[in-house]
Amino acid sequence: MIQTLTVPRDFVPDNGARLGQEKAVAKASQLLAVLRRRREVMPGLDCGDPTWEMLLDLYVRKAEGHAVSVTSACIGSGAPSTTAKRHLGTLEDRGYVARRSHPADRRSTVVYLTDKGAASLESLLAG
Repeated sequence: MIQTLTVPRDFVPDNGARLGQEKAVAKASQLLAVLRRRREVMPGLDCGDPTWEMLLDLYVRKAEGHAVSVTSACIGSGAPSTTAKRHLGTLEDRGYVARRSHPADRRSTVVYLTDKGAASLESLLAG
C-alpha cells in the first residue's frame, strides 16, 4: 500500500490549464490502474517500467495535493527497493523530481514531481 502525506500544493493552475491537467491526471490514473492490475493478473511477469510508474504516481499525487515518501515511491514503482532508488536518483538528476524533508517530520523525506516533470507528463498525456 502506498502511503501519501498531505502537504500544500506547489502550484495552482488557471482554469484552462486546470481542465487539461484534470484530463491528464485521469489518464495517468487509468494507466497506473492497468499497470497495477497487470501485476495481479500476470504475477511473476517482469514487463514493468519502474521509472514510468513512479512518474505517473507522483503526477497523480501532486494533483491531489499529496507528497509521497521515498519509501512509498519505491514501493509504488513495483521494483525492488535498490532498483527503484536508482531510478528515483536518475529522475532527480534529470530534474523531474525533487526530494525534500517532510515539512511536519524532518526525519522523513518526501518526493515531489517538479514543474518540469509535471509539464512533461501533461504534454505526453495530452496526446
